[in-house]
Amino acid sequence: MESPDGRWLYFTQDRGSSSIWRMPAAGGAEAPLFDFHQKNYSRVWTVAGEGVYFAVASSNTKSAIKFFSFSTGAEKTIAEVDRVLPSSVSGLTISPDGRWLLFPLFARRGSDLMMIENFR
Repeated sequence: MESPDGRWLYFTQDRGSSSIWRMPAAGGAEAPLFDFHQKNYSRVWTVAGEGVYFAVASSNTKSAIKFFSFSTGAEKTIAEVDRVLPSSVSGLTISPDGRWLLFPLFARRGSDLMMIENFR
């Protein structure tokens, strides 16, 4: 993912990694930035001008949206969500003005089983 100013590229090393790395967009060495210690949430993050927003499971029924600040190197919780965010899809994004954060939710999960009699 490219930084809003185009100077940096942010990425994970492999699918399932919880470490965010960065490297100069013009080329150069890659370096680890931080690790949010939630391997199953490796796709639920986005870069903003001042840091990285990411999601973690805070319990079996809730998620937390957190922010990692580039300037301080600290993370803080900015919102609690009363559902577990789907970790299998990406989609966390922030509006260019920083006022809105969008994230994916599944309204309902499940399946239906049906039996067909006299199937040929």
